[in-house]
This record gives sequence, structure tokens and C-alpha cells, in this order.
Amino acid sequence: MSNTAVEVAEPAFGPLERKHLQYANYRAVAGGTEITKTHRHIALANGLGWGFDGMDSSMFGLVSPLIIKEFVLDVPTYRSGLQIALLVGIAGLYFWPWLSDRYGRRTLLAINIALFSLLMPVVAMAPTFAVYIAGRSVVNFALNGEWSLGSMLVAETWPARLRGRVSCDVVLWCRIGRRHYRHRRR
Repeated sequence: MSNTAVEVAEPAFGPLERKHLQYANYRAVAGGTEITKTHRHIALANGLGWGFDGMDSSMFGLVSPLIIKEFVLDVPTYRSGLQIALLVGIAGLYFWPWLSDRYGRRTLLAINIALFSLLMPVVAMAPTFAVYIAGRSVVNFALNGEWSLGSMLVAETWPARLRGRVSCDVVLWCRIGRRHYRHRRR
């Protein structure tokens, strides 16, 4: 008889996993099938982050007419500027996960949130449309990185049987509201 069953029963930890096993929070989510307090904190933080990011997009949509009026722009110029900012943001979806594989998720997520938070006043007080688009580009770059890093954090920490559900439920909870969501789940 083969000893394959024994090999499957033991979790296979790589060098990064062995390094992080010294931390209690990592041990709380590493390889277990039960949901812990750490899992709930990760899901809550991820959901709140997605909710705040959604508010950011909504606010920028609402102030678009004011920005066009402030900088005396025509709609095609404004649209072209926003397209540049969105393309830079798309690059963030690929850059931040790549970088977090080298330096760790938690550190990069903190840097990402700080970058986003520090540049929002730059965007709000932009003296010219070029400064506004440059600031908005970096904000989108950080914002999309936050989405990808948060999704990876959930995917790497939750048990495999619940990963898709918790990601979907967090998004639904943020978008349709806690009260409505509880009613819908019954």
C-alpha cells in the first residue's frame, strides 16, 4: 500500500508559509476548515474597502459636471482625460499583485491605502486639468490595486469551499445594504 494518504493529509508549506507560521493570525487561517475570528475580520475589512471604493466612484461621477465647468472643458476633452486615468488604473490591477508576491500582501495593502488616501486631496485641490488627471490616474492605480490585493487576501485565507461565496457575499452586502441582504438570504 502507498503512503499517499499520509502525504495528502499533511499541508504542504512553502518557504513563505513556514516563515509566516510564527504569527498567530496566519496560523488561524492556514489550512483550517473552520471559520475563525480572523476570517471574519478579513471579510469585514475587504467589504468595507469595497464599499468605500464604490462611494469614491459614485462621488466622482456626481462631481463630473462641476469639474467640466471649473476647468472650462468640453465633454470630449474630459472623457479623454478620464480614459487616460482609467487605463492607468487598469495597469494597477496587474502591478500590485505582482509586487505583492515579492513584498507581501499586508505591507503592500497598507502602502496602497496610504497612497490612495494621500492623493485624494491632490485631486480635490488640483489647480489645472492636467494635475487633476495625473492625480486621478494615480488614485485609480491605487484603487484598482486595493481591489486586487483585497480579493487575493480573501482567496488565500478563506477555506476553499467558501472562497467564492465570501467574495460574492461581501460585494452583495456592500452594494445592496445589510438590511436588504439579510432579508434576501432568508
